[in-house]
Amino acid sequence: METETIHYSNLSDLFTKIPDSFLKNQYSLIYRGMQNSEWQLTSTLHRHMDSLRTSAQLLKNEKVSVFLASKTASTQVEDMLIKNLKANVSINGDLPTHITESFGNLEWLQYGQHFGLPSPLLDWTKSPYVALYFALQNQVTESGNRAIWTLNTDMLVFLNTVIKERIYPQNQFYEYNYPLQSLIIANDSYAVNKRIAYQLGLFTREYRGLSIFEWNKRVTEKLDITLTSPLLQKHVWPNVEADRIEYLQVLDRMNINSRVLFPDIEGSVREAKENVLWGLIKENTKRMSYKSNSDGQVHYETHVTSADRLG
Repeated sequence: METETIHYSNLSDLFTKIPDSFLKNQYSLIYRGMQNSEWQLTSTLHRHMDSLRTSAQLLKNEKVSVFLASKTASTQVEDMLIKNLKANVSINGDLPTHITESFGNLEWLQYGQHFGLPSPLLDWTKSPYVALYFALQNQVTESGNRAIWTLNTDMLVFLNTVIKERIYPQNQFYEYNYPLQSLIIANDSYAVNKRIAYQLGLFTREYRGLSIFEWNKRVTEKLDITLTSPLLQKHVWPNVEADRIEYLQVLDRMNINSRVLFPDIEGSVREAKENVLWGLIKENTKRMSYKSNSDGQVHYETHVTSADRLG
């Protein structure tokens, strides 16, 4: 079974269904919010590698193009990034030595990713409300849809089991083309990266540039099986700016905001910006509601707020 897309008429429709559809689901789910429903489930390293390939082609750099086309390119670039990060952290004294001495490559990737390091890790959260915050956090200029992806961790465990039982015995090289895709529980040490803990974060990992979407497709086609529930689902709703502002306020009342999810100087700056700039908007925003006519078309009605009347 490939990815299933579920459409909602508006953000309110999605929000009211979160308790039953997500939290009370018979399967264990994790979540990822996306500001654009067309964005793919690819890691930052995957996207940077794509950009490098494009640049190498435009610059007609054949040597770099050949390297980036190799199956081991992503792994080699990953190793170089970790090596450079280690050196820089050591020189700058960004972390105490007793902490970095316990770091393996995975811990370096987790730590670096949350400060902008391209990484093969893909962020997920155990909370659908945190995922919703990340889907709504920024205004987008293009029209279209936002989305929350769900990953069924029970189906992930099942697929890994079937891979080991049905694919690996056939050929020792299958491990290369069909790597096991397990969840990575984040190192949420308060002293290392408070963000992961506060965001209820965890990761999946791309192996040799293979996204979890591509992995799912490759494995299910090879096994020729139909899952009882899709591994991945995409929940999509229309991008309406008034709804975005309203539900960011709702999430704020649930203590899901920049200050909490980014418990460092970046979060303090984000929250200050949002309080001032959004404060100007939300008090003077004409609230828009949905109304469907008999022709099936969705129309909007504008309601003037008290702030408008005072103006």
